[in-house]
Amino acid sequence: MRLGAPRDLDELADSVRSGTAELGITERGAANRGLTEVHLVEQELFAVSPPGSSSTRLRLNRLAGVPLVLSPTGSSLRDVVDIALADAGVRPDVAVEAAQRDALIPLVLAGAGTTFLPGTLARAAGQLGATKRATSPRLRRTIVMIHRPDDPGPAAKRFVELALT
Repeated sequence: MRLGAPRDLDELADSVRSGTAELGITERGAANRGLTEVHLVEQELFAVSPPGSSSTRLRLNRLAGVPLVLSPTGSSLRDVVDIALADAGVRPDVAVEAAQRDALIPLVLAGAGTTFLPGTLARAAGQLGATKRATSPRLRRTIVMIHRPDDPGPAAKRFVELALT
């Protein structure tokens, strides 16, 4: 088994389509057109703010002018946030754009701004001193495993079975 780190959802789906990768773990969406999606989990994203921030639910329509620490445009997390903010009528104030997701929590802890992370990462950030809070409306995405429409090979098939247990 080989694990890769594609730049975006399209690159991952193209890798699976071409056979470079047998499976991919991504979010449900148009990039996966022509591939089989196997539902894994509904994932909620939480706002993660610098230490000492309010712990009340973060209303997305009140984020105008609030510095944000986000992943690059076109990334999975960024797409969810950009769509939600547009729906709320807010233009994001991106203070820092970090291509490395591992940099988001240290930047928030240093006071650079608020980011949005899946629950496990948001909880970890909270244990380090950041403020984790739910958003209104809630931010969610569907995580799926993708493969070509034909049956995956034996190892990939077993991986899918294990992922679903």
